[in-house]
Amino acid sequence: MNFRWLQNHVPSVHSSIANPTPASGYASIRPTLRQATVSEHQNARTSTSDANLNTTVTSLNGTRKRPSVSAKIVFKDSEDMNKFLYWLRKRKNMANVTLETAPFPTATEYNEFIGWMSPKSDSVRHPCNHLRHPWDKINPIHCPVCTVEMHINLVELIFSRMQEAQGSKKLQDQLLAGWRFTKSSLANHLINVEKLAEKEKEWERTNADINTKDAYSHAHALAVAGKASDRHLAELHVTSTELVPKKVDTSQSDISVSFASNLAMPSAETSRPSQLYCRNSQTYVPGRYACPSKDGWHDSSLMDSLYTSITQCQLFLIDTPSDVPISGTHQMKSLGLVTDYKYQDKLLAHLRDLSRHCNKSKKELLWTMMHSSDSIAVSKPRSFSIGREVVVKFSDVRLFVRQDTSDDIGITRKESEMAADGLQHQITHVLRNPSIELKAKREEYIRRGFMKRWRDVENKSLPIWR
Repeated sequence: MNFRWLQNHVPSVHSSIANPTPASGYASIRPTLRQATVSEHQNARTSTSDANLNTTVTSLNGTRKRPSVSAKIVFKDSEDMNKFLYWLRKRKNMANVTLETAPFPTATEYNEFIGWMSPKSDSVRHPCNHLRHPWDKINPIHCPVCTVEMHINLVELIFSRMQEAQGSKKLQDQLLAGWRFTKSSLANHLINVEKLAEKEKEWERTNADINTKDAYSHAHALAVAGKASDRHLAELHVTSTELVPKKVDTSQSDISVSFASNLAMPSAETSRPSQLYCRNSQTYVPGRYACPSKDGWHDSSLMDSLYTSITQCQLFLIDTPSDVPISGTHQMKSLGLVTDYKYQDKLLAHLRDLSRHCNKSKKELLWTMMHSSDSIAVSKPRSFSIGREVVVKFSDVRLFVRQDTSDDIGITRKESEMAADGLQHQITHVLRNPSIELKAKREEYIRRGFMKRWRDVENKSLPIWR
């Protein structure tokens, strides 16, 4: 909360701290300066009265975050709450406000309401004529001391409601939320008061001949806040026992670790460096829990599962082969993983059907590609019914492998063409990085449907792939 927000509001609060009275040292300040300051404040008070009301309405409905609790927790009597609702409707133009939707008031809003309900109440901070610091021309309505007192008094008011509350836990939680809001507002305001007090000190250093000791300055406001903290606010850091949640017992029973009596503990003769525990080491010695077979344990990690490999790939839907950029699928928008695709079973059956039409060498290459792919481009499927069965067909399926993965597994462009040769559905994979001219030419060939012609061009003198 910045001070500009504060100056656009009528300060307010129910207070137990006496309104400070002018000290006897006023005469030490030149009368002409005091008269000019008071006159300026009176003019500003007249010109900003209407703007104050509108700004307060903006505060009630604005972006400043308030606790999501009703203002009814602030008032003891239902009659006072009904008056507050009437005040909101008439003075703040909130015609549809109800008991549950009444916003939690700020310090300035609450003070304005108390002043409207009981103008002669001692708890109201009316526009004051306290002597201001010559530098202070920020808030023409209230001096810094009155403004700080309003925030302090609202914190004390909410805290007294918390101590008196004997209702349900819901009511206590609402009061706690309101107290946190008012306390945070006070803390934020004091941060700005400290900054403005530094500005006043800078002014005093350049105007040492003017006595500002008895002015109601921001430095004076900080002193009032410090005294109030010593008297009242120290106890705010300790809430009542009813508001403290019960501690959950997280202690566990003592746990000890023991070893079997027949376990041979390592010694200087039996111990070995950690690298010799590698199974590929020539000096590897199987331990007592090693696999009896040289082939090792059965692989249950699903690493060789086609279903696991394919369903973890990114899925891309295409209309024509030319929709796939020359550099791969990283420029396309993914539809998510294949595992979320509603035709994932049909797609897996389609890939298995492809592998059955390959000879042994091509099948091995195709399976390597399927297990190494990280993305799949699939043409939009066509579905039709044969009796009661729904058949789904894919006109084009393309597997893509990352560049570094293809280098590791040794797949080349020509090998991928061999794997796809003679199949009804084209399977592609890693594309190298040709020049811009070759990219444009290849896309043009594909767009015209001259893929075979492009291959002839490539085989002559334009080796794009390894």
